[in-house]
Amino acid sequence: MSGVNLLLDTNILIYLLKGNKKIETLINNKIWHISIITELELHTLGQTPATRKKVESVIDSCNVINITTSIKNSVIDLRNKHKIKLPDAIIAATAKCFEIPLITADKGFSKFEEIDILLVEI
Repeated sequence: MSGVNLLLDTNILIYLLKGNKKIETLINNKIWHISIITELELHTLGQTPATRKKVESVIDSCNVINITTSIKNSVIDLRNKHKIKLPDAIIAATAKCFEIPLITADKGFSKFEEIDILLVEI
């Protein structure tokens, strides 16, 4: 690992699971972190035993960050300021509190000045 930390949004891991080479290249040799929300969202993808196995393998490659008091407080601030959905607020607050760049394909995150966003166009 190169020591570069990235918080991976759920959509990034979905693209990875689908074999997107651009995503593979962007996150290769990085330290992968995900919010507990991303872990929960990914587990809903596992409809077949093969898919569940792939999802679990990807999650095992990540450092899963649980919700802390500082993340909860940041979620409240972000939701009040930006009027966003709770899962997105938790992911953004996780990036903010841990000072990890968030890599995402969701253009909605670009409005956050509080966090470093790496927006990927797919």
